[in-house]
Amino acid sequence: MFSELSKRIISSIVFAAVILAGCTNANKFETSQKSKSDEKKSTTKGTQGEAVGKRQSLSAPEGVAAAIAECQNRELSSEVLRIDFPPMQGQCNWDIGEQEGGYMMGYDEQLLELPVKTSWVLCSIAINLSKEDLYYDDYMTLMFNKRVLLGTAGIVDMLEEDELGLPIYDWSRLQRRIPQGSSTCLNGATKCDLTSTQQSGSIVLEMNTETNLKLMTHALKAGRYDFEIVTTGDNDPNIDCAHTGVPLDVSIKYYVK
Repeated sequence: MFSELSKRIISSIVFAAVILAGCTNANKFETSQKSKSDEKKSTTKGTQGEAVGKRQSLSAPEGVAAAIAECQNRELSSEVLRIDFPPMQGQCNWDIGEQEGGYMMGYDEQLLELPVKTSWVLCSIAINLSKEDLYYDDYMTLMFNKRVLLGTAGIVDMLEEDELGLPIYDWSRLQRRIPQGSSTCLNGATKCDLTSTQQSGSIVLEMNTETNLKLMTHALKAGRYDFEIVTTGDNDPNIDCAHTGVPLDVSIKYYVK
């Protein structure tokens, strides 16, 4: 069960969910972005648990609000689910027709559906890489329903935020730019680790209650629990947009509706 502080936080998220559900312009943007992305991405099903059927979007504001509010009223169950992104290399999409060293000029996308039963409503997620030797080239971004969780070298800070304050993935804001600084996570991360480009390491992400409930609000509105990885390249078609495989253990808390 949640503390009184958490309950107040959840109340604010519930209010935000109502506002979000009425934002038709945001919905149109999301639909447009997904439509463009679906033409290019490689899609893989989740590797553990029941197959995921696309959830019916809870379009009514009260539907989203009520579902999120239940996170404070129900006894939550816990599971660890595995999603396994296979290795990638040399499959960059060079759609801008240019290559230049150090810049984000091409990209490759992979999407996995989290293998969650359709009767489950998620209240929180946390992520750990199940190995310690992840290697990628050039830059990497991890998303949950097109909301960026973490990225190499300040990529998160290059993106705009939605009505809930979550960073929205948008390739047009990243292309032809050079990420700088350390790897970063979205605001509200309590543990954040992504190894730097071309160095072996790991991924760890934990988030506070407020940020988790914002992500779950968006997930319910979108009607899906999708993870996506984008790797970028600069000017090496044979080795760019690469990683050595990303097996993620996703710890979830949920209730059965």
